Amino acid sequence: MRLWRFGVTTCIVVAGFGLSFTGRDSIGSLRGQDLNGEIWKLEAKGDGSVARDQLRRAVAARPNDPLTLESYAEFLDRHRDPEAHEVYQQLNDLLTRNRASNTERARIARRLVTLDLLAGDRTGAAKHAEDYRAAGGAALAIPAMPAAAQRGYIEIPGPLRSFGRMAAVSPDALAEDVLPALSHNIVLNGYSASRGADSLEPTEYLKLLLRYLSQAREIEKLTGASKVLRIEMCESSQTGDLLRVLGYRMRGGCGSDVVLETVNASRAFITIDSGFPLSD
Repeated sequence: MRLWRFGVTTCIVVAGFGLSFTGRDSIGSLRGQDLNGEIWKLEAKGDGSVARDQLRRAVAARPNDPLTLESYAEFLDRHRDPEAHEVYQQLNDLLTRNRASNTERARIARRLVTLDLLAGDRTGAAKHAEDYRAAGGAALAIPAMPAAAQRGYIEIPGPLRSFGRMAAVSPDALAEDVLPALSHNIVLNGYSASRGADSLEPTEYLKLLLRYLSQAREIEKLTGASKVLRIEMCESSQTGDLLRVLGYRMRGGCGSDVVLETVNASRAFITIDSGFPLSD
């Protein structure tokens, strides 16, 4: 996904070019400092997209002009556009064909090394590090590929949807984002200062969440190894055990006359608040 950030940039460093130009009827006829000056004016006005289009047209008009290619590459680089690597590569190839000075070649090759490493391309980084060394630069050490990060996990009892309701985590959150979101909520809403401000006390949000987790673990024990809660018969000891954990009991026989009666208000509140499918 390409991200753009256009607007006033705080600083643009441009190498001075003492080349002349002819005509100023369009940006495509500008070169060197004048081209960069026009781009700077457009960016300062917030017309970054216009500046990009102008630079693209300038490169199309003069594909073998290193100054124009460099202006375009630097613009893309400032805006973190992945296309910057491709344009820098074109510039690097052009400088090599034109037998440009070692200083210019080394500067572009070094920037390519950085972009390669940012993209995780160590093969490309090694190649451009060699280009940099061939242009007179010092040898660059390419860091080795880091070991694969060890990923841990914890099991959250009960349905993730119910946990999200109690923890105030968006139902659209990815699995790997649930714990960071929970941590954020606990930092902001999990504790409040006591009257003496000597300690922190759990808020009602955190108390309810802990009560839910305790109740969900009790229900999990009823599922066995399958982690699936199955009620095969209405009138059974399993039904009674489940309703007891949920804070209810059954009155009347199974069928249209059955009534659920609250026997533990706090447990029944957690059952309803978490969205447990009680009616099912």
